Amino acid sequence: MAKRTRKAGKLDKFKNTYFTECSERLADVESVLGEIKKNGLGDDEQYHELFRSIHSIKGGAGAFGFDNISLLTHSYENVLGALRNHDFEATGEVVDLLIEAADKLAEIVDFYREGKKSKPNAGEEIIGKLDSLLGEDDTVQQIADPDLEAEFRDVFIRFFPDEKLFESANDPLFIIRELQTYGDLKIEIYADNLPSIENINPEISYLGWDFVLQTDRSEADIRQAFEFVEDVCELEISDVPLEPIEPAAAVDGPDKSDQPETIVDTGMDGKPSPAPEPKSTALVQPSALIRVELDRVDKLVNMVGELVITQAVLEQNIDASQYQDESTVRNLGVLSSHMREIQENVMEIRMQPVQSVFARMPRLVREISRSLGKKVKLVTSGEATEVDKTIIEHLTDPLTHMIRNAIDHGIESPEERASLGKPEEAIVFLSASHRSGQIAIEVTDDGRGIDTEKVFQRAVEREIIAPDADMPDEAICDLIFMPGFSTAAEITDVSGRGVGMDVVRRITQEIGGRVIVDSTKGKGSRFNMSLPLTLAVMDGMIVEVGEERFVMPLGCIIESIRPTQADISEIANKEKLARFRDDYVPLVFLSKLFDIRDGVDDPCQGLIVFVETDIGNVIGVVVDDLLEERQVVIKSLEENFMPVDGVSAATILGNGRVALILEVNGLHDMYRKHGKPALPHRPRSDKPANGEMHT
Repeated sequence: MAKRTRKAGKLDKFKNTYFTECSERLADVESVLGEIKKNGLGDDEQYHELFRSIHSIKGGAGAFGFDNISLLTHSYENVLGALRNHDFEATGEVVDLLIEAADKLAEIVDFYREGKKSKPNAGEEIIGKLDSLLGEDDTVQQIADPDLEAEFRDVFIRFFPDEKLFESANDPLFIIRELQTYGDLKIEIYADNLPSIENINPEISYLGWDFVLQTDRSEADIRQAFEFVEDVCELEISDVPLEPIEPAAAVDGPDKSDQPETIVDTGMDGKPSPAPEPKSTALVQPSALIRVELDRVDKLVNMVGELVITQAVLEQNIDASQYQDESTVRNLGVLSSHMREIQENVMEIRMQPVQSVFARMPRLVREISRSLGKKVKLVTSGEATEVDKTIIEHLTDPLTHMIRNAIDHGIESPEERASLGKPEEAIVFLSASHRSGQIAIEVTDDGRGIDTEKVFQRAVEREIIAPDADMPDEAICDLIFMPGFSTAAEITDVSGRGVGMDVVRRITQEIGGRVIVDSTKGKGSRFNMSLPLTLAVMDGMIVEVGEERFVMPLGCIIESIRPTQADISEIANKEKLARFRDDYVPLVFLSKLFDIRDGVDDPCQGLIVFVETDIGNVIGVVVDDLLEERQVVIKSLEENFMPVDGVSAATILGNGRVALILEVNGLHDMYRKHGKPALPHRPRSDKPANGEMHT
């Protein structure tokens, strides 16, 4: 028998997968601990889930030789095991310690992820705290001084996996590497069941092992290494040598009579002799999940976008051709159908629930409220709402700053709330939903609201506005998004530097979204982020305004009409309104907003497209005509040009022209600020006003 030696660098290509799994597992741990913290005590299923996550991290750490991770996760497992056995309860202090340990574990994982070596005793302090829960005080000493004498003994282990072991996504190599972290390991491999090379099925487990482990670990500790395979293997652990395996006792009854025992090192580099074929060579059902690097998905999405543009060019050319072959037109329709299906399936690959971001917020609320001496409860809704992964990556910072702002500036102290007749515990409500073809994320609090007078005075002091400026409350509230603006009296760890809300607006605008604030003094505030579902491809309606073409997001369109004069009203300031069902809504003329001289000036000579903003308002957008519904590829204006009011992005049409993609909320803002035309317009009279309805 030979002692196992680690092959340095042999598994390097799998490290990125391991680190990704660590991030996912730690997010799961944080989410479960947040639930336990919120509900008071945990249940067995939650403890099992925590244990599985930590054990998975520990198993991979053993495989790659990340000893500091192995040490911390081992102590973490011990505490979770005690919780599962109901040795003590998951009180608030215990859960806080587990959260602290998860943070330290994430820190150590980041050390390894960045290619660094963590400090020799990284995690030593938190390990000591975990062990103290179990009355084990010697762990830290053992870490600090591994040469201290301990009671080691030989443990004999027999491990024969079922041939379908790989079907459960388990790997014996990881178990062996985990055992190596427990002490000096020697291994004997049984390869009698291994077929000839041409008959090997890589999805079937053929081997069995006997281990001799010199360790001070308990049998329960050792069994943890086999926790996920106990139902798909034969396992025996003993403090006395095991009886030699007779030919009939081997897994699947391999015949050992013609085959001597083969002793190899744990690097699995030995070349076992051929053996009879196994009883079964049936294929094992592959896993239903695979991991794909995001860059590869991005390339696929980009290629789909280019295909959509090419398809539009083909359709444009065929429509312009005098020769219309019926077969060609029919096949082009089939191509269009397939392209849409491909696009939808590719985009689904990138869609993820916002739960991964929402799960981080409960701890943020706990930490900030504790540091400020406030009582705050976070209520979430819509965690299953799916959005493009690219959007999710941009959500963490804006949500962090909005929640921090709500707790620090919006929520009153418990004493102040009590004097106002409010519950001492404030509520911050975080929600996500699909609305008008976009994702709407709201952060609402029941605090004091925004003091517009205070904001106005601070803006005057900072010379942002003039002292005699006449501004509505909504415009004053909008000032909090100005760079460097803050109403805090002093700079603290939580606020006062004036960068938080600026970050919210900047990041939101970078991904084609917008954020608005609605506040009522004494009752609370609501921050509403409206973001695109994806940054790649969208369904849109191409509209004509003069010689220009625009794209309106299909999800925000309610209906369109060709109005009669009876449908139009005019109020005192010559603002025009259109009848929409039982109400009247304002009209927005694209020709006026964008100075398009030959666009219609009279809604009765064009069409009105009724659209809904992200706050539920309805406006009527006046255009010359609706041309067609089409999938369009989104091209960022900020990356390629500059931000444009009322426009979220651009696209390339089939004829090669660039069309701007309208941002409905921005159009509404432009209308409220400067809805009057900058230049005179020539009305057109080539559109009949017959009251025709389009839907």
